Amino acid sequence: MPIRSVSLVSGLLILFLRLPAFGLELLTPPPFAQLAQPNIVVIGLAPGVERGTVHWEGKSTSFRVRNGRFHISLDLGAGTHSARFVAGESELMAQWEVMSSENESTYLYHAKVESGQCKSCHDPLAPPDPGENVSATCYECHASYNERSFVHGPVGMGLCSVCHDPHGAVGSNFLRMDPEDLCTYCHNQPVTLAHRQRSESRPCLECHDPHGARRKYNLNPKEGETP
Repeated sequence: MPIRSVSLVSGLLILFLRLPAFGLELLTPPPFAQLAQPNIVVIGLAPGVERGTVHWEGKSTSFRVRNGRFHISLDLGAGTHSARFVAGESELMAQWEVMSSENESTYLYHAKVESGQCKSCHDPLAPPDPGENVSATCYECHASYNERSFVHGPVGMGLCSVCHDPHGAVGSNFLRMDPEDLCTYCHNQPVTLAHRQRSESRPCLECHDPHGARRKYNLNPKEGETP
């Protein structure tokens, strides 16, 4: 039975998980994003209301809100587009730029969202549970790391969405932040910061596997070793 090294960062993880929204909020895509495609799916939170409206390109489209969340499809076309979302007393402006080609700043959708297969992972209108163990769903498509000798805390608890946005993000790994910022969000103890200084701030992933490893501290395998 492999030994799981689940780090004691539970308190920090809970702070990192999404808290209930207090007003209108766009989750996917962010309000000011560069997009790779004109046909987009907008996913958001709108607590305390049953309906909302989006005004864009001289048009108005209403959307239904259930359990505080909504989703709506928009066809933007090329170029820059502004949209105003209204739900109850809350308003939110978004400005998206549809790019002619992808670049390092382009927002990308998860394949399931892009193909409209939301229900293959979850009920899109069910009440959200930020602390839910989602590993079984993720492992239907992605490789499991549970057999590694040392497993990163969030992976061991099935909290994949602590580090990854399951709907989309900038970059193909769908990370919620740049890798170094994401690691030091939890790993911010003095000993870790001192380690970063000694390593001259080399990229964390150069030495560590963020999911799990056969070596302590989730160190990457030595040359010739099995991951």
